[in-house]
Amino acid sequence: MKGFSLVWFFVSLSCVLNESSAAYGDSSQAKVRDYVLTGIREHRMKLQQGMFRANGIKKYESKVDGRLEGKVDIFCSFDFTAGLFRFDRAEPGMRASSRHDTKEQRKSWEEVQDGGKYVKTPTSTISYPEGSGAASILPSGRPSPAFIKPFDPRAVGLYTWANLEAGTSFEEIHSFLARQEYQSAVQDGPSVFRLECVSRGAIDIQYRLWIDEQRGFAPIRLEIRRSDMRKPAQWREPDVINEASWERRNDVWVPRTFRIRQVLRGFLSETYELAFQWESINSPQPPELFTKEGLDLKTGTYFMDARSGKPLVVGAAGMENFPKFGLEGPLPPEEERASLGWPKAVALISVVVVLSLYGLRVYWSSRKTRAMAD
Repeated sequence: MKGFSLVWFFVSLSCVLNESSAAYGDSSQAKVRDYVLTGIREHRMKLQQGMFRANGIKKYESKVDGRLEGKVDIFCSFDFTAGLFRFDRAEPGMRASSRHDTKEQRKSWEEVQDGGKYVKTPTSTISYPEGSGAASILPSGRPSPAFIKPFDPRAVGLYTWANLEAGTSFEEIHSFLARQEYQSAVQDGPSVFRLECVSRGAIDIQYRLWIDEQRGFAPIRLEIRRSDMRKPAQWREPDVINEASWERRNDVWVPRTFRIRQVLRGFLSETYELAFQWESINSPQPPELFTKEGLDLKTGTYFMDARSGKPLVVGAAGMENFPKFGLEGPLPPEEERASLGWPKAVALISVVVVLSLYGLRVYWSSRKTRAMAD
């Protein structure tokens, strides 16, 4: 499943790294482009604080992995002015099972619960993979974990599939749009503008973006096409279609629905459909949501602090006066170890090791994906 998503990552990379070779032939189109991009930024940046829940459906179908469909539940709270961001996600996923298809000699897949919880503050990031025995605390500035896939609500409607997987911020996406040279920037309805650019490479990629001025310059549709290798002058049907609807709340336009679909013909199709329920907009957020205690994890879940470079378990959810454990340094006194139970202590250290290795893998995977979106 993930392997085929990488196909699109590399396709998207060519669009990001190669500047379009065509320039405006009409200065009026350049003015339209600047007018629209300025409007997008000004209106999206009006949203600085908020809380929402989003519910929907994830669909996935692959000739290799099979078919998957299930519910998605998201909770998000943010204060961009203070550098605070909280994102919880639960959705269906797949993993290789121990069973094999002996006829085809390939792995079988089974459905699992994916997701977890994620907090970003100016001093740290906290992440908890669904079903894990521990949450990790890392330095601020680390890429968001791949298993959470948090997204910026201000960038809804502008996401490619690769951007959505990487959790690319609105600022990064807007910067990419501003760097492009557009083939056209025209009015395409009473209040709708259409921007179009093409990135030249081994495979040419076309972006078509529709923006509704009356809805706060909100992106309402994005289509991404690849050139037909057999007929270079022609474009294939869209590989990605991104659609969004918007509502006005507290003089701010916020997403109401979001649907993105990716099709890699002959390989897979993926769809995300979300509906948003906004609980607050541009009002202070509860500070406890951005703490490890505010994650509301199962009692006994460990908190592993790795900000110093030496993983140290600094507590456990729902437990007071929890002694610290670490891979380096002394263990707690014998009486404390006895109260916890030695098997638990051994299991804890194993968890720390596994999480450390897993964290490094996720970090480099996320870093590579983000590099593709820069």
